[in-house]
Amino acid sequence: MLTPLFKSSYLQISQTKVSHLEWKPTTLKGNHSNITDEKSVKMPFTDNKNDLNLDYLGTFIRSFRSAKGESLQVLAQRSGVSKSMIAQIESGKTSPTISVLAKLAQAMEISLRDLVQPPEHSLNLHSTRPDDNNVVSKKNSVFVCHLLANEQRHFCTKVYRFYFTAPGKTSFAANKPGSQKHLWLEEGTLTVYIANKRILIPEQTLTTFNASIPHRFDSATQKLARGLFFVVY
Repeated sequence: MLTPLFKSSYLQISQTKVSHLEWKPTTLKGNHSNITDEKSVKMPFTDNKNDLNLDYLGTFIRSFRSAKGESLQVLAQRSGVSKSMIAQIESGKTSPTISVLAKLAQAMEISLRDLVQPPEHSLNLHSTRPDDNNVVSKKNSVFVCHLLANEQRHFCTKVYRFYFTAPGKTSFAANKPGSQKHLWLEEGTLTVYIANKRILIPEQTLTTFNASIPHRFDSATQKLARGLFFVVY
C-alpha cells in the first residue's frame, strides 16, 4: 500500500517510462495540501508499447469500481481525484499525471506499478485439457485420472480430473503429512472410504478431507462418478 502522498516527499521521474518510476525523497516548502494535479509533473507518453496503456488503465479502474460496487463519486471522494477526471481516464480521453495515478492507486490499495503496468508478463497464464499425455491412472482401469496442474511454490497444489468408465473402485496411498484433498463431484455418486469411515458424496458437492490417510473411491452405481480433486500440501 502506498504511503501518504506529499507529506515529506514527491514523485520524480527517473526515466520516461511509467514502469520505471523511482521514489526520491526531498523536502517540500509551504503548504503541501495545496499541491494540485495541474502543478504535478506531466506523464510522458510515447508510442512505445511499454509506456502507459490508457485503454488498459481505464478498463482496470472501471473493473475495480464494478467489483467493489463503487460509483465514480465514491472513488472520487476516497482518492481526492475529481469525478470528471476519473470518468475521462476510464474512457481513455486524458493522460493522467503521476499525482492523479498515485492518488488512485492509494485509494484502490494497490501499488502504483500494478495500476499502470499491464499484467501480460506476470499473469503466468496457461490452459490444460485432459488428454493422453497427462493420464496418471493405470492403463485399462475403470478409473481414469488426468493430472491437469502441478504447482510447487510456497506449497504444492495438484489438480486432477477423474471419471469412471464402469462401476469400480480405486485406492490412494497416503499423501505427505498435512495434505488436504478437496474433492468436487460434478456428477454421479461416489463413496469415499477413509480409514474406517464410509462417506457418501452427492453430486455438485465439494468435500475436503485429510489426504495423509490412505483412502479409496468407489463408484458402484449406474450413474458413474465424474469430477475434480485438488491435493494441497
